[in-house]
Amino acid sequence: MLYMSLPPPECKVLFREAEASLPQPLPSIETIEATPGFTDEFPSFIVYIGNHFLVKYGTAVEPLEAENMMFVRQHAKLCVPRVFGVYQRQVSPCEAITYMIMERLEGKGLDMTWNDPGRRTKGSSLPSSQRLLHFSAGCTAQGILWEPI
Repeated sequence: MLYMSLPPPECKVLFREAEASLPQPLPSIETIEATPGFTDEFPSFIVYIGNHFLVKYGTAVEPLEAENMMFVRQHAKLCVPRVFGVYQRQVSPCEAITYMIMERLEGKGLDMTWNDPGRRTKGSSLPSSQRLLHFSAGCTAQGILWEPI
């Protein structure tokens, strides 16, 4: 049986940091989708690529999220991962998958501490400025997804 090699998926580069400012070359969509743990079963998901990158991807990921992260990083004194690139690939005429490539920060993720029974409230794990941002929007972080309060 012969196997045909499919061409790499076409994508639009919506944003990309200058090559000189990157810790290493950005991963391609092929590399992202070949990463262990990659799944397309959820509208939004995260994979880690090497020591430098975290990629949030899915049909529910909006490019506006990357723009908001870059704005907050520039104008507020909050620890916000650097956005290195944003790709988008059409999967149907009405649906696109967005890939947001970000800085992988050291430390314990919120997903590891969110359900800690020793904490009084979920909001107590966030600095007060972040609590204000999250709760004034009427939402709380639940893993990588948002849910109404």
